[in-house]
Amino acid sequence: MPGIARIAGLIRSVDRRSSDPVDRLEQAVLVAGDLRATGDALIDHYVEQARAREVSWNEIGEVLGMSKQGAQQRFRGRWFDRFIRPTKGRSARRLTDRVRRSIEHAREEARALDHNYVGTEHLLLGLLREKDGVAAKALKKRGIRSNDIRRKIEDHVGRGAVRVSGDIPFTPRAKRALQEAHQQAAILGHNYVGTEHVALALASLEEGLAARFLTELGLSASAIRDEVVALLSG
Repeated sequence: MPGIARIAGLIRSVDRRSSDPVDRLEQAVLVAGDLRATGDALIDHYVEQARAREVSWNEIGEVLGMSKQGAQQRFRGRWFDRFIRPTKGRSARRLTDRVRRSIEHAREEARALDHNYVGTEHLLLGLLREKDGVAAKALKKRGIRSNDIRRKIEDHVGRGAVRVSGDIPFTPRAKRALQEAHQQAAILGHNYVGTEHVALALASLEEGLAARFLTELGLSASAIRDEVVALLSG
């Protein structure tokens, strides 16, 4: 049987590394961990592929032997932890629940506009929808409203021509902004990534539409930083 042959091969591999039974057990634990990680990555790949082809979370949950909600929480959580990592050389920080929700809001905003991608402009809308977040409070205090951003998106990009469904990919600039949020958190000395750090990253990414729209509305990255610091210290 192929499975038995693979196990025999793994046993031989562990045995070759040491003759001490404790060392062998430790090696076996490491190998088993690697196998689990590989298996998880394999399943993640096909879950993402299934979602790209508009397979529902209900169907995915049935195959995996869990509820729709369980599948969403398990695999969306992995997506956040794997995808939204800091840029090279930066230490990772915990993402707050508000950041995670704002990213889901961004997907919804893109879908509502029939856009088949999530850009920095959609991330900005997502932050504004997370009303209790520091970013939304800072932006609104400076006069930025969701409807203003939506109008600018429609004027600059327009609405999509085809109805969009399923998961929507992020643009390279949106990915970069989410990764750079870790750097913004480091600058402020925070051990987490909150909505305020994402807002600062968006405003600092000058080539993105979010930064362009904020500038057109009279708001700079430094002004957002001042507002964030005031809110956090007050």
